[in-house]
Amino acid sequence: MRHWVIIVILVLAACADVPPAGPAFPTGAADTCQAAQYGWLVGQPDTALEKVPIMRQIRILRSGMAYTQEVVPARINFAIGPDSQITRIFCG
Repeated sequence: MRHWVIIVILVLAACADVPPAGPAFPTGAADTCQAAQYGWLVGQPDTALEKVPIMRQIRILRSGMAYTQEVVPARINFAIGPDSQITRIFCG
């Protein structure tokens, strides 16, 4: 029984519901996914993403949503706040 508790804790630890804090969008060497060109989307409603052709892997992370913490340096992540606004763009 004790082993199952540990396994459940480890599985839950692999997920998070809040994207890590940081700048609104990456710059310089941190921009491994070329996300800086989409920096103007920060503060826009999430529906703005429907109008922008992005020809690379993306992930949309909504407030309160669980997601895996796997890192894909070329992937662009769009964090969406509870008010449906794009709050942050980051690589990974």
